[in-house]
Amino acid sequence: MTVLRWRGSVPPDPAALRAVLEAEGYAVYAWTDARGTTYPPHAHDADQSHWIVRGGMALTVGGEEYLLRPGDRDWLPAGTRHSARVVAERQPAAAVRAARQVAPAALTVLPPDDGRQEDP
Repeated sequence: MTVLRWRGSVPPDPAALRAVLEAEGYAVYAWTDARGTTYPPHAHDADQSHWIVRGGMALTVGGEEYLLRPGDRDWLPAGTRHSARVVAERQPAAAVRAARQVAPAALTVLPPDDGRQEDP
């Protein structure tokens, strides 16, 4: 699993995030959920990526929790067992969610002025 952290001073633009994901070959759709929604441990047959637009999501992988806030992006390779819960301060939380069958050579990293930085 990989997490890219948003360091920008302005909120992310959902249309720009969608364009990046589509250019990477993902099928993209909007996702919203109420605060407190939980997803028990599961895995997907395709690579998954969430790019948080509003609110927050706590993603647990391998016993480690990752808190994603607006602008943060995750990448879960196909078959990665994970669980999630929505931790939005206001409802609903929203993300640009994407899935694809082919693993990427690399994640797209926007130019440094967009504010994202990859977690180690």
